[in-house]
Amino acid sequence: MRRMKLALLWLAAGLLLPTTATWAQVDTKPKTEAPADAPSAEKILAKSIEAQGGEKAFKSVKKNRVTHASLSITAMGISGEVVEYHQRPDISIVLATMENLGEQHTGSRDGFAWDSSAMLGARLLEGAELKAQLRSAVFDKELRYDELYETVEVTGEATVDEMECWEVTFTPKKGEGEPEVHYFDKEKYLLRRMVSNIKSPTMGQMRVQMDLKDWKKFGQLLMPSKIVQTASGAEVVLKVEKVEFDVEIPEEKLVPPAAVQKLIDKKKAKDSGDGQ
Repeated sequence: MRRMKLALLWLAAGLLLPTTATWAQVDTKPKTEAPADAPSAEKILAKSIEAQGGEKAFKSVKKNRVTHASLSITAMGISGEVVEYHQRPDISIVLATMENLGEQHTGSRDGFAWDSSAMLGARLLEGAELKAQLRSAVFDKELRYDELYETVEVTGEATVDEMECWEVTFTPKKGEGEPEVHYFDKEKYLLRRMVSNIKSPTMGQMRVQMDLKDWKKFGQLLMPSKIVQTASGAEVVLKVEKVEFDVEIPEEKLVPPAAVQKLIDKKKAKDSGDGQ
């Protein structure tokens, strides 16, 4: 699910940006300060994991998770279907099929990450963008924040959908992206909002907000069944319809599309010296 959230960002970059105003670089750093009696980030994350079912529930998924969802972009009259294939330890493929727009394929495995669509073609991600995708693809990322980020700290308080929340900032390691701001409600400790800066291949830096709503139990885990992404006033709405655990996934579902594989082969040849 976490991986699908990030894939939605690239979907917005490819579909929403050509129809919206020019983006300005924005700051995701918190504007408030944490009170002296705020709990530690470690305590907030531990309570959040427990609220979702506990570490045992996360680890009960032995091989993979397949998430089926519907997608809509009301302002553009676009709807479609999304399937996420997420396999241990870090293979993640998100396939979005949209009316009149065809497929968008976003994925990562074996140290590579990519996106491919009829509108923008195929490309490999590099630098901080690559690192963010690979980080997001880690299975059970919720249990490994201390490994994946340089710092995780409580940086303030905020109100999200009339819920009082703790504001927690996740700062990636140097060169691996910009800080992500997460908001956990103070009552149930569920993640209610994420704010991130991403770099669009067409429009440069942009700010995206994601609201996680309607938490429901899928298998042993409590997960958001609705994700609303807002960017420059436009909304992408994802509604989860079904989540399958530990199913047989055909290998062809877990590999890059042909256009992406050509780019991977070319990069491998260049890196080995054969492409010079």
